[in-house]
Amino acid sequence: MISSERYSVGSEDGKSISFQKEEGAFVGFDVTIKFKHVIAVIICAVLIIGGTSYYSSVHSEQNGAEVQDTVPRNEVQPPIDEDGFVFAKSSSEVLSEEMVLALREDETVGFQRLLKMSINEIYARHGQLFNAGEVNDTHYQKYSWYRETNKHGVKWEEFNNFEKTNLRLLISIEEEYGYR
Repeated sequence: MISSERYSVGSEDGKSISFQKEEGAFVGFDVTIKFKHVIAVIICAVLIIGGTSYYSSVHSEQNGAEVQDTVPRNEVQPPIDEDGFVFAKSSSEVLSEEMVLALREDETVGFQRLLKMSINEIYARHGQLFNAGEVNDTHYQKYSWYRETNKHGVKWEEFNNFEKTNLRLLISIEEEYGYR
């Protein structure tokens, strides 16, 4: 008969891990894991993973702030300013054909829509009454400068020379591209 001895490791009650020794070598073992040990291992794993994740997010935010000033974002911004204008100075400066044609590069709103908005913003400055709920009305109602104007059907005589010149240019480009 082979003599066998049992050795227990890992707990005071001798049930966690036990090995059987046969003829000088360990040949097999039983594993009885207590529930509290499983919980402890899970908690440690979560803390390690969570800590690594937190460190990565904080570290990347810090690096992102440093890089942000030097690397432009790939976000495409529409060429409409915070007051809803495509050309904010179209009532006080003459637009060049190059300035207007640069709108073709826009990938957010589209050239045709930007041309129409450029024309409508000149009218909106004078209080053009747009149909309620339609695109122009919805767009310009967002801005106090428009809401505060006296709404009416704007006539050509109300425009200054800059505005008339810019309207002629914008309309001619619309016609050239077949939008009108």
